[in-house]
Amino acid sequence: MSAWMKTLQWKKILISGFWYVVIAEIVMQIEIFFTMKYYQDPALSGLWSKLMMTSSGPPPLSFFVISLLFTYVTGCTLSAVFEFMQPLFGKKYWAQVVGFTDIMVGLSIVFASFPMYLLFNVPLSLLGWWLGANWVTVLVASMVFAKVMR
Repeated sequence: MSAWMKTLQWKKILISGFWYVVIAEIVMQIEIFFTMKYYQDPALSGLWSKLMMTSSGPPPLSFFVISLLFTYVTGCTLSAVFEFMQPLFGKKYWAQVVGFTDIMVGLSIVFASFPMYLLFNVPLSLLGWWLGANWVTVLVASMVFAKVMR
């Protein structure tokens, strides 16, 4: 474990990870409501993983369990990064929220959206929905992280 990781408030990070799951699942359900046509489009069926789309119809329970686990790990990781970077944004609540959101969304565009657009046949409008959902998730999660990490 790195030296900086030993200074983190792990209990608060684990609590923040739980809240991240709640936020992400709510935002994801809203996003899916508006983008279901993409998930049901037979022309795009090759995009989805075998874990998600084992056959036609809704994903199996195993997908949801693994998705929740991955989302929790993501929330804990983002919370740890937030705590590590928190001093860079100052002590003001909104400066921390906006600063962290800007950095995380910017990085997600560079490391996720651009490569997905270049490498996979993902419709640009779906990428836009994903980016918007990501922005809302990170913004609201940052609001929670800033409260919990005080």
